[in-house]
Amino acid sequence: MSLDDLAEQAEQRFRDLALATKLPELKPTGNCYNCSEPIAQGVYCNADCRDDHVRREQFNRGRQ
Repeated sequence: MSLDDLAEQAEQRFRDLALATKLPELKPTGNCYNCSEPIAQGVYCNADCRDDHVRREQFNRGRQ
């Protein structure tokens, strides 16, 4: 197996992993998806809520 073949296999594994862990697009609801606080725009009230929600969703997807 050539170095090019190994690189292609590694690239495909990374691509597959990225697609498997991609979260669905969230639609604004007027509340933060993490803490449910009312917000005027977006889907999270701040970066901490976003990071927390993304980590929890990825963890839950890995347990399925």
